Amino acid sequence: MNATPTLASKCLLYAKNGDGSYIKSLLVPVEGISAELLLDITPKGIHGNVVDPDDNVMVDFFLDADKFTYYYVKKEIRIMVLVSELLADMQSIKKKNNNLVLYIDTNAPDVLCVRIERVDNTFSSEESKIRIVYISGITYTSHDFSYRHMYIANSKDFQTFVKGLKHISQSLTIQAYQSQIKMFINDNGIIKKQYTTTAGDNVYGHHSDTECVLYKADIDTQHLLSILKMTSLCKTFAIYVEPEVPIKLRFSVGTLGPAEIIIKTHDLISNDK
Repeated sequence: MNATPTLASKCLLYAKNGDGSYIKSLLVPVEGISAELLLDITPKGIHGNVVDPDDNVMVDFFLDADKFTYYYVKKEIRIMVLVSELLADMQSIKKKNNNLVLYIDTNAPDVLCVRIERVDNTFSSEESKIRIVYISGITYTSHDFSYRHMYIANSKDFQTFVKGLKHISQSLTIQAYQSQIKMFINDNGIIKKQYTTTAGDNVYGHHSDTECVLYKADIDTQHLLSILKMTSLCKTFAIYVEPEVPIKLRFSVGTLGPAEIIIKTHDLISNDK
């Protein structure tokens, strides 16, 4: 372990995280959205961006440099990696006591090295290398939307709700009130399955049956299934809705930093065509 600073001084990037399972859990659902992952590597941290081919779903995350066990960047760089290759190298991460080390050696700048260190009764490690492509210019897809309505959802309850959706319908209705948000499958006027944020989960207080609907939209259930495992990285997450703009989910990647998911509604997708 004492050799870490020496190795880091020979690298363009050296990032060591004491719990690699968080990053692995973030990337598993990303693979279902896009084959490519764009990374901005800066002294402040690592900014990742993924957009599906149709520009209907975007995942944006930031891993804070201060939250890593050790973090060093020689200069700011922007790279692209294949999610499948990165995940393949992380498959051996099983427990929270598995360190994850990512580094780019100055003598091999076109390769991202992925090292898994097991810290249990004995110390062992394995290392692999994946190809990277350096990107210049502005390549990130960004969405700067303003939201007036925000709701807090319980991650565990949300996951239980979403898991059965693929067997019921391809479309999910979201309905927002002043104090809560409802998601449900509506089959010829009959609600088949429903998820509701409770009054205790919501920042706006208690629900009243006389509340007016502030927002209503339909989204593809496949998009929710793609990001299901991401929301398991925290106990609660925020849902942002606003007419005529995509839905936003915001959550934490364990203790490493924030992440956001942008999902377009059916109406917005139709307007794009």
